Amino acid sequence: MEDLLTAMEECVIQSVISGNISLDKRRNPALAKALADIRPQSKEQPSIYHQSMNNKKGLSPTPNQLLEALDHMESYVKATCEKNHPDDVKEYTKVLYARNSIWHGANKELFAKYMWHEVEVPKTPPSTPPTAAATGKGKGKAKAKVKTPTPSPSNPGDDSDAATKKKKKDTKRVWRYCRAHVLETKVFIKALRNRLTKVNQTHYDRPLEFPIVEVGYAKNSIERLSAHKGHHNSNYIMKLMEAIFWKFFPHVKGDKGKLEPEFFIDQEVIALIWKVDQAEIAEIGLTRLAEGYIHNGGGFSHYPAGLSNASAHKVAPKIWSAAQIWMMEKSCFKANHEAELQILRDQVDKKRVANEGLEVQIQQREDEQIPVRAINAVVKELAKTSTVSSSSDLAPQMQDPLRALEARVNMLELQRRKPEQDIKEPLEKLADAGRKLPSLTELNLHLDEFMTTQHGEEATNEEADSGNADDEDEGEDADGDMEMVDDDGGEGSAEQMERVELVAESQGSEMALDVDDEQAMGADIDQVLAKFPRKFKLSFQGSALDKSHRSAPPRFDKPDVPTLAKEQS
Repeated sequence: MEDLLTAMEECVIQSVISGNISLDKRRNPALAKALADIRPQSKEQPSIYHQSMNNKKGLSPTPNQLLEALDHMESYVKATCEKNHPDDVKEYTKVLYARNSIWHGANKELFAKYMWHEVEVPKTPPSTPPTAAATGKGKGKAKAKVKTPTPSPSNPGDDSDAATKKKKKDTKRVWRYCRAHVLETKVFIKALRNRLTKVNQTHYDRPLEFPIVEVGYAKNSIERLSAHKGHHNSNYIMKLMEAIFWKFFPHVKGDKGKLEPEFFIDQEVIALIWKVDQAEIAEIGLTRLAEGYIHNGGGFSHYPAGLSNASAHKVAPKIWSAAQIWMMEKSCFKANHEAELQILRDQVDKKRVANEGLEVQIQQREDEQIPVRAINAVVKELAKTSTVSSSSDLAPQMQDPLRALEARVNMLELQRRKPEQDIKEPLEKLADAGRKLPSLTELNLHLDEFMTTQHGEEATNEEADSGNADDEDEGEDADGDMEMVDDDGGEGSAEQMERVELVAESQGSEMALDVDDEQAMGADIDQVLAKFPRKFKLSFQGSALDKSHRSAPPRFDKPDVPTLAKEQS
């Protein structure tokens, strides 16, 4: 297929794929010349031909005209459906499609038979044996003469003499209804209607951009196109469409002043085959490129391309040799081949230039690697010295001490972080306690309980210390504040538990909360306040802040905190 396309002019390929050959050849002189050059040569070698329905200007029928033609085609198919002989459909075959009133071509039939085909059937044997009178035998009877039969009306050219001793055929050819013709025609009608529905309604009076086409193979395309033109052994769908346009549509004046149908099948040879293996693939490929099949409404071809090309294998070798010589000398094959080679050369040159740029970059990188290589060489030389060798030997022995030192550093780091954690946890607990502050009533109740407990402890301590010289209780100072004693009965030292009085603003009043001095004094006051959701006022009583005051029971300051009696009132 590649060689075949190389031997075709570019304008021909473009017109087959995305154009209208019948119109393009009238507008493009180069295309007209290319088609005119290969047409005479198609008599001498196999080729591919192209047919399309157009008028003399190269324009296709409009969608409205095609829809009207499809209506006639549909009526014809319905009338002829399952009729065994075309004579049974006289209104369509003998009247509407009479051959002598429509067509004058190679086929001399009286009417077109588009939905039938000829088949061979055995001849009917004589019903009765010949009588004696017919043979001239019998008593008193004169011998009868043998009559020379007249030519058969079904075969007007048969003028053989009866005396001539020839073996007669046992079969005869008759017309029979072909169901395949009907089914394929219905497929074409449906597909073309579907294609026309996709055309804009405002363009229904404009010719189709791409006409309906048919692509085929022939050993001699000139003879084959003549048979197509005469509707002899041709494509029955294409023949029926052309006959409808001849019969039901207006005629126009031709070149000789006679009326001729406006639309007809325009024929051209588009490619020459010069190798035996090109016959099948050429018809298949060009039919696909031209959209020539009936299934999408683009063409008249109903039979798969490439299945009727057996004649290519019967072509004499000398014809193929002459065809190859003609293609090399007179076709565009050599020019197209040289152009293709030049394109490949240009691509190679571009890649070569790109490779040269890469070579320069590689050389630059190699130049950059020269100092690195020199350093590596020096390193290799140093590695061979005794000092470096000794250091390399000591390196494995130093691994275990280094790991032990690293573990020790990690342990010290953990110990450094431990006090921070010890402070953080009490602060978090203090913050949780601040979130759960009791109400003022609950605090007063707890205060009363605490005072009762403290007085009981004081009485116990006084009885225990009754043997001392001073009968006055040392636990009470001049201001009435109380001192805390440790388990040994001594005065509270700096290590004793100090009391912190926290006064918080909550629910419009102040509340007090006692926490251990050991927990609060270890942390920064700002950090304590940052952990609390409310604002706190801190006042410390004890040796840590005020040496003149010892730990005292939590109490409310009279100027700031209302009493329980006032709150209840």
